[in-house]
Amino acid sequence: DPAFEAHRAMQSFGSLAWSPDATRLAFIGARDGDSADVYLFDRSDNSVTRLTDEAGHATGLHWSPDGQKLQYVSVHSFGTGAGSTMEGLWVYEFQNHQAQLIESLESSGEEFLAWTDESHFLIASWNPLCEFHNLRLVNSDRLFNEVIVDGCFTGVAYDPEQRFGMFSVTEFNYENCN
Repeated sequence: DPAFEAHRAMQSFGSLAWSPDATRLAFIGARDGDSADVYLFDRSDNSVTRLTDEAGHATGLHWSPDGQKLQYVSVHSFGTGAGSTMEGLWVYEFQNHQAQLIESLESSGEEFLAWTDESHFLIASWNPLCEFHNLRLVNSDRLFNEVIVDGCFTGVAYDPEQRFGMFSVTEFNYENCN
């Protein structure tokens, strides 16, 4: 049921995100139909503007450090606990007022890690068989991503200030992981 999935999108972690300067609030809403889309509340004039209109339900909002971009994913279905049916990885650019599809997704979930600068961020895929995999650096200007770790891993962390990251790999699941 699209209305049920939209409701889940609005309740998910990352459905609200303040801009770095705290003047704008991006949020997930279903104000114009059954799909959950990205909206923007502007504190300067108390206006609300719809930013996106893709087929899936938007979720997981993350502002770039300069406040010029907003990263999110779209989901067809949030599932029942073993992952979601993902649709796409997106970036909304405020300069040209346009949402850009970076890639179509075939994972059961996506885990945003951090923006590394104003145009790059780290993200990893998830599925119930091998957990995290497909760690990649995404260039939001060129709509391109570079795979850093293709195989499975159990944990990852990145410090954007020190520009230092680590990931861990255990021998937990040889059957399903490369």
